[in-house]
Amino acid sequence: MLLAAPIFGGNTLKTALRLVMILSGALCLAGLVWLAVSPAQAIVVGILGWGAAGPIVFLLLANMFGRVQAETREPPAP
Repeated sequence: MLLAAPIFGGNTLKTALRLVMILSGALCLAGLVWLAVSPAQAIVVGILGWGAAGPIVFLLLANMFGRVQAETREPPAP
């Protein structure tokens, strides 16, 4: 998610998507790094990254791609 985040920028929806993607990716990486220190806490951080922020990212992506499809659809020829 961290590598895809810079692609999205512009309006409010894309900016929110980019920020939540960065947050989710950072939480996932922090959970991975934290495994060496405290595995129990690392699991909680990882769950926050994928279980809390992940679904928000996917909902924002679905909303954004739904809008793109509706904007680019051409009316049928008569």
